[in-house]
Amino acid sequence: MGGLSVTEMDIKLCKKIIGKSFPQIHVERVIQVLEGWSSDVFEINGRLIFKFPKWPERERTTQMEINLLPELAEAMSVQIPHFEFIGKHKNETFIGYRKIPGVPLASCNYNRGNLATQLAKIITEIHRFPVHLATKLKIPKPNWRMEHEEFYRRIRDKVFPLMNEALQERAVSVWEEFLENEDNFRFEPVFVHRDLSGDQHILCNPERPEITGIIDWEDSSIGDPAIDFTGLYWDCKEKFTKRVLADYGGKVDKAFWKRAIFYYKIGGFHEISYGQLIGDDAYIENGIEHLSTVL
Repeated sequence: MGGLSVTEMDIKLCKKIIGKSFPQIHVERVIQVLEGWSSDVFEINGRLIFKFPKWPERERTTQMEINLLPELAEAMSVQIPHFEFIGKHKNETFIGYRKIPGVPLASCNYNRGNLATQLAKIITEIHRFPVHLATKLKIPKPNWRMEHEEFYRRIRDKVFPLMNEALQERAVSVWEEFLENEDNFRFEPVFVHRDLSGDQHILCNPERPEITGIIDWEDSSIGDPAIDFTGLYWDCKEKFTKRVLADYGGKVDKAFWKRAIFYYKIGGFHEISYGQLIGDDAYIENGIEHLSTVL
């Protein structure tokens, strides 16, 4: 299956680019810590993190992060990246920052101590970041209904043919129930991280119950606060997520939880769409498996 070409980045090239762009950094050790959907991420000398975009289209979101994070840091009680190094490679901006200590939340014993309370406070801080300031910083504010209607049309055309008839019927039921319920679009829009996953972007201290940082803000937008509980549900399960929600300081409307679960259920469609984009059948197979399990 053919896919869209992406920017190729490996350890050797990463070391060369950083050495040329920032000669003050004596690059001794490079580890690729993540090959993400939109970026390749490398750890340098155990102290620095460098992130290289895979797509030219990511230039807008990189610039958005550069502008957003200094303002956001003032509103947060936990560390977020501070970009000390901003460079160019083939006209695409890449960034570097001092590594925030910690490991992904999902790899910790997240049910210990008061991690849920800490995380509830952090998500509340995120959602209280002023919308007017986010707008000034050019954070996107999509029409939530139109965005999901368009995605639904696209997957019916591109993804449904890969699914058996029974799975298609279940998917139609889930999607149309969501789109037809006006309560799903009556939320108060807030600033959201939009990819707050427990297996990558929430960091914790593995030795004691402490959230140490939140990373990767490139998908941030103004939208539904429920979406920032979806990654937790996916990676840290229902019990922990409900503990976080119980201490959350934002507005929880009557459809809040159902929306968070809906976004979890349709996650497989995003995975399949990404697999189609880059021509990788593994993502497609994983996405179909997810849909078969949760729909």
